[in-house]
Amino acid sequence: LEAELYFYGCVMGFEPTDQIEPIEIENADSLRD
Repeated sequence: LEAELYFYGCVMGFEPTDQIEPIEIENADSLRD
């Protein structure tokens, strides 16, 4: 679940309040368009 929350944070542009271990997201640069 933490990985999913981290992913949604990257996609929607928010930072979760809990400390979550970052994961590698393929094509992450295209999420920030």
